[in-house]
Amino acid sequence: MAKTITLEELTPDTRKVLEELFSADEPIILSRNGQPVGGVIAYRMQEANEVALTPEDEAELRAAVAQGEADYAAGKFLTLEEFKTKHMAKLGGTEE
Repeated sequence: MAKTITLEELTPDTRKVLEELFSADEPIILSRNGQPVGGVIAYRMQEANEVALTPEDEAELRAAVAQGEADYAAGKFLTLEEFKTKHMAKLGGTEE
């Protein structure tokens, strides 16, 4: 669970807060007046969350997007209501 601190807590203890950030695997949420206004994560966490596509994966993704756009332009799609009617029984759920 991310730790939440106020901006007022951050100001006098910035070094301490950053040391906690470096040693933890959790982001720190910054709040003001009880509302989240920002966040800080360790750089190593950001690197771990980045996804690099191989050229082959990127080409496959671009082809799939192009096919989806072509299908949409040709009217080959279902509205949400049509999808629910057609598939909800198969999924074992009920419409919400």
